[in-house]
Amino acid sequence: MAEGYDVIVGKNGRVFVVLHPACKITKEEILGLLGEMGIDPSLVIFLLPGEVDKCVEISDASVIIPVDTGTSDLLELEEAGRYSGQAGGRVVVLFGKSFPYEDLHPIAKKYGTQCGWSAEQLKVCISGKADEPRSGAGTPVSRPNASQVKC
Repeated sequence: MAEGYDVIVGKNGRVFVVLHPACKITKEEILGLLGEMGIDPSLVIFLLPGEVDKCVEISDASVIIPVDTGTSDLLELEEAGRYSGQAGGRVVVLFGKSFPYEDLHPIAKKYGTQCGWSAEQLKVCISGKADEPRSGAGTPVSRPNASQVKC
């Protein structure tokens, strides 16, 4: 661990990654990024989007959802994010290296936060110390202001 941040991991030190089969980001790339943060690869659990609702260990764990150009708008990932957030997981949308997403991703807007492909940014997101989402390029992205719902 570096720079005063503790990575929040689930019970038994687990970190969950919801990886869609159509995503071009590989398990090896994700494990490499998490390894830069000091996370033991044996504690990383990869799930398919349809397996998330059956996983009872997500509570209080970091749930990383990698997205790229082919998977950004998939309903299965939205549902996985919803379930993870409702189950008490810390949802982080992780943009692929070459994915130039500039806005607040719908999953991050509703259920958690987001960051670009950076160990330092990801560490902040899953530490629980800050909730400032970042674009795919690493620049800060604003959340919409809270307001009363008009009935």
